[in-house]
Amino acid sequence: MDVPTFQKKLQLPIQLRVGNAMKLWIETSPENEEKKVQLQHSFALFIKSEYAFDHPSLARRMISKLYEVPPPDPFKLTDTQTKGHPGLSVMEDFDVETVAQQLCLLEFKNFVAIKPAELLNQAWAKEKYHHKATNLLKMIKRTNEIGLWIATVILADKDKAVRAKMFSQSIELANLLYQYNNFSSLMAV
Repeated sequence: MDVPTFQKKLQLPIQLRVGNAMKLWIETSPENEEKKVQLQHSFALFIKSEYAFDHPSLARRMISKLYEVPPPDPFKLTDTQTKGHPGLSVMEDFDVETVAQQLCLLEFKNFVAIKPAELLNQAWAKEKYHHKATNLLKMIKRTNEIGLWIATVILADKDKAVRAKMFSQSIELANLLYQYNNFSSLMAV
């Protein structure tokens, strides 16, 4: 095997996997900011030394992704936000219509990103074709997160009255999502 073929078929895919592993490592690392920054700097030095010579544009993209702060997930609430009940705060602190509108805005962002080609040949259902349906898979993931969140909201409290209130609010939320034609979130609820 000649050098260009080796670089293209073996070296580059391995380098990309290593880069993805580093990014995932930083995203899932402990919340200690000092250690996270230290880890980012170490990875950036590694990228500059190993990638910059052969693939300068890839190295630049990897470093920019490395320092990119992921947006907060609206469905991951802290204990101070939920008063000890995961997910309840959103349904307690905001009226149901506001929650429905915000869900529509979140879903719309994912919906408009889906390209028609992602729907061909059920690419989302086949592991080897997932790269062809990334936006559709994001939308499916969000729908599953909403379903889990709603189940958590309903079942989080031991008091039956609170559960009944959350259940009725979920039904009201589903009706509003139906009116807004947000069928993805509607099916999740």
